[in-house]
Amino acid sequence: MSPRDQPLDAAVPRRGGDDGGEAYSFGRKFGRDPFTGVCKVCGRGTTDKKPFCLVHVERHDYARETLSRTQALEEEVEEVERGGDPLPRGPLLVEARLLLRAERLLTERAIRAPLGLSSMAAVQRVTRALERLGEVVRSQEGSSWWVLWRGR
Repeated sequence: MSPRDQPLDAAVPRRGGDDGGEAYSFGRKFGRDPFTGVCKVCGRGTTDKKPFCLVHVERHDYARETLSRTQALEEEVEEVERGGDPLPRGPLLVEARLLLRAERLLTERAIRAPLGLSSMAAVQRVTRALERLGEVVRSQEGSSWWVLWRGR
C-alpha cells in the first residue's frame, strides 16, 4: 500500500526503524486517547489535560488576566482618543514603551496603528507623555515628528 493510499490516521513509521520504537500518529503516541482532561464546568473532554474546554476557556486564570489587560488598554485608548492624557503606568504607555524599545526610532504616524489609536492628536498625547517622563526625544523633520527611545 502506498503512503497516499493509507488512511489519514495511520501510524507513521516507528522511531529508530523497526526495532520496537513507539509509533506516532500526528505527533501523539499511537493508541493514546487525545482527550485526557475534563472541563471543570461542563465535563466535556479536553486535550492535553486542560482544565477548560474551548467554550469555557475564559474561566482560566490566564485568560481572565489577558482579557482584563486587553479591556484596560481599550478603555485607556478610548480615554486618550477623547482628549485625556495617558496614565504614566497605564497599559497604553506600557505598550508604547514596548514598541519603542523594540524599534528605537519611529515616526508618530508609524506609532498610531500598533497602539490602536485613530487620531494623530492621540498619538501626540502619548508621545508627549513619554517625553515628559524623559523616556523619548521628539524631533520634527519637515512635516513628520520622529520619536527616539532613550529609556531611563
